[in-house]
Amino acid sequence: MALPTHIRIDLSGLHPSIVQEAREIAAARGRPVTLAELAELRQKAEDVRKAYAGETEPVDRAGALPRAIRVGSVTLRTLSLGGAMALRKLLCWAPDMDQEPYDVLLAYIYANSWDVEALAVLVDPDAAAQVAATWSANLDCTVEALHAAIDRLTSDTAPPATPGSEPETDPMRTVDAICKRYGTDPMAALGTPLPLAAHLMHAANEAELDAAAAIAKTSGHQPPVDADPKLKAVDAYTTAVQRMKGEGPADG
Repeated sequence: MALPTHIRIDLSGLHPSIVQEAREIAAARGRPVTLAELAELRQKAEDVRKAYAGETEPVDRAGALPRAIRVGSVTLRTLSLGGAMALRKLLCWAPDMDQEPYDVLLAYIYANSWDVEALAVLVDPDAAAQVAATWSANLDCTVEALHAAIDRLTSDTAPPATPGSEPETDPMRTVDAICKRYGTDPMAALGTPLPLAAHLMHAANEAELDAAAAIAKTSGHQPPVDADPKLKAVDAYTTAVQRMKGEGPADG
């Protein structure tokens, strides 16, 4: 059975404005829109509707608030910025490290995540291996039990760390940003739990956008796009349309 060379897309269930937009896109580039593009247009249009109706959802990071789990005499805590940096180093060292010291060091980092001095001794793989040997000798629980607790601690907050991988974000950049925005000492910033750092950065960004919007209003200028959910939604819709027409930058 021969496959059809062209599939006609039914536009009858779409809002007239999206249908018109799809036709203009097709005319501009000489080929019809795809199902995926129609779905994107519909979602962007719905985002605009929600923004103008005041239905935008507030930022909610309650599920990622700093947490702690106790196993024996060890308390595992949500990673701090310094802990994230230590984990970043450990993941780089992992391909050349034996499994046992790696497992111990992973637990060590979560157990000392808020202790900047305890993390500072992890300067290289050899020093880290020595730290692992000394720390594990005094444990009153198994490393397996600690890893099980780490799994519970990090569930629904971030993908699990695997040897040889590396987090996409650079915690040092966040430390630098917090220090600049809040006048914080770098060593103090390193002890900031990651969720709290996210709250701080979000609050700082919101404050800057509010200030920029107020200044623009006073000066009679257009406020920054990100300062107004409605403007932001419309800008996202317009950008998508321009990209589909071939007038804007491609995603990627």
